[in-house]
Amino acid sequence: MSKSIIAETAHRVVRAIRRQVDFDKYDNLQVLMEQFSHIRLRDGYVLDAFEVGEFLGSNYQLYARLHDAAERFPYMPLLEDAIGRDVPLHIAATVPSVFECIEYEFNKGSVWEVFLLYISWQYMPLGWHANYARTDYIFDKSDLKRLLGKWPLSGGIRRDKDGR
Repeated sequence: MSKSIIAETAHRVVRAIRRQVDFDKYDNLQVLMEQFSHIRLRDGYVLDAFEVGEFLGSNYQLYARLHDAAERFPYMPLLEDAIGRDVPLHIAATVPSVFECIEYEFNKGSVWEVFLLYISWQYMPLGWHANYARTDYIFDKSDLKRLLGKWPLSGGIRRDKDGR
C-alpha cells in the first residue's frame, strides 16, 4: 500500500463518519463499511453504533447486528455501583463485537482498515467529558497543517517582531 492510498482511505473513513452527525437518524452505519475495500462484515450483518454513558460524558461504540434484527441496540446508560460511582453497563455478552463479525484476508490493506475501524469511535460524536479522549491522527501532511493551524508550536509564548 502506498502512503497516498493509506491517507486517502483514512480521510475517506473520517469524512464518512463526520457526515453521519445524528446517528439515530440512520437505520445503520453501513455507509462506513462501504469505505473499506479489504474488510467486510459477514453476510447478514450490518454495522451500527449505540451511545454509552450519560451525565459526565458519552460516546458511541460500534457493534454488528443482524440486518433483520427487530430493533437497534438502545442507548446504554451508566449504572451506579455500590459506592456511588458511575460505571459502564457490561454488555459484552449481549452485543457482538464488530471485530468478531469481520471477514478479511490478512494483508497490509486489511490490517490498516481494521485499525481505522478500531479508532473510528474517536471521530464520532462525543459528549462532554468524553471529549478528553478525542484524538487527532496525522495521516499525511494536510492533517499536520490543519492541526498546526489550531495549536501554537511555541507552547503559548508569543514573541514580538524583535524576538522579545
